[in-house]
This record gives sequence, C-alpha cells and structure tokens, in this order.
Amino acid sequence: YGVLVNLINHSPTPNTRLQWSRSQRHKEWFDLKGDDLICAMEETKHSGLSMDFVALRDIEKGEEITVDYGPAWANAWEQHV
Repeated sequence: YGVLVNLINHSPTPNTRLQWSRSQRHKEWFDLKGDDLICAMEETKHSGLSMDFVALRDIEKGEEITVDYGPAWANAWEQHV
C-alpha cells in the first residue's frame, strides 16, 4: 500500500485487475470476519492482506493504469457529477 494507488483510476475498459496477493503475511486472516479481523490487524500493527494489480494486456510506457471500480462506484460517480 502507498500513495501510488491514488494514481490508479477507474475505467470501464481497464488495463489491470485486482487479485489477492500470493505473498500474504497472514493467510489465516482470510478465515476471519468483522471484529476478529480488525483485532488481528490491530495486534500486529500492520496490514496482512494485500492486493496485486495484474496487467490485462501490455501497457505502454506513459499510459495511465486503470481498474474497473465496479457498477456501484460508476453509478455513484454519475450521480455526483
């Protein structure tokens, strides 16, 4: 995680997708829900679940990185603007 993810924008025709990272610190966290997950994260003082951005096609130098945020986000954005 970091500030660079703020530069990845929505597109209905994205060039990347999100997937759970294969290198998780705490794979057992996948089985936790709600407050149990929050407690586990607070006890370790770091995030243990990570996502990877995976290219769906070759991305050209200087091309914007995009991901599809989904229909709920797209509808909310349309109502906002």
